[in-house]
Amino acid sequence: MVRAGRTPLRLLCLKYGADLCYTEEIVDKKLIESTRVINEALGTIDYRNGDDIILRLAPEEKGRCILQIGTNSGEKAAKIAEIVGDDVAGIDVNMGCPKPFSIHCGMGAALLTQTEKIIDILKSLKTAAKVPVTCKIPCQYDESYTMTKYVVQRILGSDQEHDPRGKATVAAGSVLQICKAFGKEEVFNKWNEDRKKKQSKKRARVDDDGVYNIEVSFPLKRLKNSVGFSPTPKMVLHDYCVETKTPKATYEVIKRDDKRFVATATIGEKKFRSGIGQPNVRMAEQVAALAALHGMNIRNRLDGNWEED
Repeated sequence: MVRAGRTPLRLLCLKYGADLCYTEEIVDKKLIESTRVINEALGTIDYRNGDDIILRLAPEEKGRCILQIGTNSGEKAAKIAEIVGDDVAGIDVNMGCPKPFSIHCGMGAALLTQTEKIIDILKSLKTAAKVPVTCKIPCQYDESYTMTKYVVQRILGSDQEHDPRGKATVAAGSVLQICKAFGKEEVFNKWNEDRKKKQSKKRARVDDDGVYNIEVSFPLKRLKNSVGFSPTPKMVLHDYCVETKTPKATYEVIKRDDKRFVATATIGEKKFRSGIGQPNVRMAEQVAALAALHGMNIRNRLDGNWEED
């Protein structure tokens, strides 16, 4: 955790039962330019750069602390492995952080579009490190699963031909199936349930014209990525109406002065909309359908994470 995963919090986590703890993401250059010092007063191993403490490792963390690094270079990653030796229990490469401070130099989530660089970093680390090497990769719940699948396959390389996990990844047709291949089905299901609970908390207000207004939206790319892969809000709402013999939804779209579109979905005597303007009519209708799913308490029928946080 950035600006939090430092020595006091890590020790507290271990005290309350954590098996392992992770440092915050430390950029490779900072560690390479630091000096390893034994702090006699505290009994810690400090990596210092002048008066700045880049990394402090307490005796209680021996064999239990994973160093998380931010890097875009196999050479620098290997240098870090040589510097820290076995002071840490493992080295984890951050390939998941989407924040600007991480991706602006090609680190974090930016690595997911540079698979050759990922391979270089992991191979270099594996050669130089005395401890296990891992990488943090986000499952692309919001996007098509193919990016996650592609990156995992490239990391496995030739191992996917004889490793059961590799074969299962090749055959996978969803993020859930990729998670199953690595024994992480429970993690996926827990995440999915948490998302559903969060989504169900969307509250409606009633506008002056009697329409239930639920402020939801989603990126245009989410709709594009659903083509051929998963049902859209309008499809799910339509199926629900057919199944329950409810009058099919109709949509009324207006173009605002700011040239954005807002749609109202009418199902029987109830009307739903989101006041968030959309770039075109198609998006406006889909967002209105999503608002209706929330308003009718049937959002759980729509798979995936659509809403923008």
